[in-house]
Amino acid sequence: MNRSGGEALLLLRTTVNRTRSATLLSPTPPLDDRRQHLRFPLGLPVTIHVEGHDEAVAVEIVDIALKGVRFRASDRALPVDQRVSFGFVTSDHRTCVATGRVLRVTDGGEFVLAVERANLAFDGFVGSLAAWTKAGTELGAQ
Repeated sequence: MNRSGGEALLLLRTTVNRTRSATLLSPTPPLDDRRQHLRFPLGLPVTIHVEGHDEAVAVEIVDIALKGVRFRASDRALPVDQRVSFGFVTSDHRTCVATGRVLRVTDGGEFVLAVERANLAFDGFVGSLAAWTKAGTELGAQ
């Protein structure tokens, strides 16, 4: 499940490009959507570290936002409120690290992590996704 940073960024760009046209045509979110930050599809395999466990767990980041991350774990269910940390390296060799707690778990093996602490590289990475997506949206609107 490991990919190099360049492959992950290429996958990210491909995924964002595929969804960009759908995003331009999508309606505004429903009023009951409580998200405060935009989410970006990622599809990036990472290893998480679960507090109180020695073994790392391989998962996939499904999508990412400044204060939340949705993961897919095929073989392990985590309880709500479990503390988790993870990291990944970007194509420009920055190490993004974040820690948080499991906020929600689905029957399909996905869980949402509320990010409580993150380093500047993580915040910068998510910010660059927002800027890149906004630039693409503005170009598409012309």
